[in-house]
Amino acid sequence: MSNYSFGIDCDSEKTAQKLLDYVYNLDLYQDGLDVFDLRVSVISKPSLLDEVKRFSEQLKAHVVVEIWPENLEYDEAEASGALENKIFDFKP
Repeated sequence: MSNYSFGIDCDSEKTAQKLLDYVYNLDLYQDGLDVFDLRVSVISKPSLLDEVKRFSEQLKAHVVVEIWPENLEYDEAEASGALENKIFDFKP
């Protein structure tokens, strides 16, 4: 199974830090896990998307996920149409 780059934008820095901790503790391949302001970045398996959805639902958070193949830079993925966006909005 291929790996993908994930750029995950959270609704607050606090949510981003909680997501970083959540992903770190998953039993799932991950590389380059990092947080900067509201954005968590990581390379992982596609199943991470389900985990991010679960996290967002549990915290009642708004999260926007950008996903693209690991072998492409962000700009290349965007230009080629390989960039996917998912929005999880569980805010009340």
